Amino acid sequence: MLGALPQAFQRREGEEYLSVTWLEHFAPDYEDGLIAATAAIRSQLTVKRRDGFAVGGVGKIAETCESVDVSVRVLHEPEPPKNTGHSAMRGIPRENLQLLALLADEVFIDTRVAAAIPAAAPTDDGPRRNQE
Repeated sequence: MLGALPQAFQRREGEEYLSVTWLEHFAPDYEDGLIAATAAIRSQLTVKRRDGFAVGGVGKIAETCESVDVSVRVLHEPEPPKNTGHSAMRGIPRENLQLLALLADEVFIDTRVAAAIPAAAPTDDGPRRNQE
């Protein structure tokens, strides 16, 4: 079974936040958003075929953090032109192993190997934003 380890959510020394990418920024359809978001991440980082992606909802992130008395903010902080859907998870304590395990086990549960996510088709119109 594929899944995320708690250490995946541990900020490195000196990092102020965890980087995430907002799927719905790119497309309201979940799978289309996932493909576009991973394309944006791939434009920023070297992603190997066996690397993984994990998806978690903002509401579930906040609820889980609140359950262990941690106040978290997920803020849209675009990094144009490569990742206009970039966001920052701020307030995750670096050493709260209980919270990191909850994020891995209960929040970021849609995990996929990079090779299983198709490359985004190039478009001329840029990101498609959810207008709802």
